[in-house]
Amino acid sequence: MKRRQAIQTSVFLAGCGLSAGTIAAIVSSCSTAPADSGTTFLGDDNVALLGDIVETIIPATDTPGAREAGIHEWMDQSVRDNFSQEESEMFKTALSQIRKDGFSKMSQERKEDYLTSIESEEGQPNVFEVLRGMTCQGFFSSEIGATQVLAFDPIPGEWRGCIDLAEVGKAWA
Repeated sequence: MKRRQAIQTSVFLAGCGLSAGTIAAIVSSCSTAPADSGTTFLGDDNVALLGDIVETIIPATDTPGAREAGIHEWMDQSVRDNFSQEESEMFKTALSQIRKDGFSKMSQERKEDYLTSIESEEGQPNVFEVLRGMTCQGFFSSEIGATQVLAFDPIPGEWRGCIDLAEVGKAWA
């Protein structure tokens, strides 16, 4: 075997070895199966209740509401991933109390009054503030909230730092 042919063979084998690992990583990351098993952290009944709550906080009008944006499912994942064990138990307890009060069976006006009443309750942490904050954060950072409710320009123009508010219009994503 000549030296030139030996170098070509060595480079070819090294390239195949590196390519095999790269191809395997790419193919394994292309899985279409969902990441989770379909179970909810808070429980299906609590996630359904969260759907009613977020739809009361940000209802569907001429734009989609929070339920359509999937905020109740995002909240379930957020509680699982970001809350401590104690905080998640407090959250579940608060949802149980809201469910016991028959929130899902209330009229829209009664739901709004109920949420206003728990907003004014003393306690640490205030469950309504947590629900409202998570709903707003999730909705306005979702694709639906950012593109259909907020002004959205995927390719923005130049930066102008000092402009009149009337020129801006609505809030931007």
